[in-house]
Amino acid sequence: MPDLTTTDHLTGSKLRIKLDEPAALRTIQKIVSEAHGLTRADLLGPCRLKKVAHARQLAMWIARTLLGTSYPQIGKAFGNRDHSTAMYAVKAVASRAASEYHADAPRVQKILALREEAERALAPKEEEAHQSPLAFIFA
Repeated sequence: MPDLTTTDHLTGSKLRIKLDEPAALRTIQKIVSEAHGLTRADLLGPCRLKKVAHARQLAMWIARTLLGTSYPQIGKAFGNRDHSTAMYAVKAVASRAASEYHADAPRVQKILALREEAERALAPKEEEAHQSPLAFIFA
């Protein structure tokens, strides 16, 4: 059974680069909310409906596993929630995915597909990847 707290072995991901973290978190929130037919405000709001809570937990899990964002930062980015809420969310997604791994493989694949979509959206563009760190001096 896979350990979905670190999914590098499943996705081949090594995206642990430093990004503009608030912008990266907004991107993750946008991708997950659109995939679930919600708004970003739904993810940040107080709603506890199962559909909203699961989407919010998934976005928190992606933020943690893809970016390595700290639990306090995740909580703050998702409507000023406590770090323990973010910890619970990451464990809940990993646990649900592990228990559904054989029984509901398409759902697990959807979770991983959303993570990969977020990774692609956050990956540096080709020209940025090859740009010298001193390029701004010569511009």
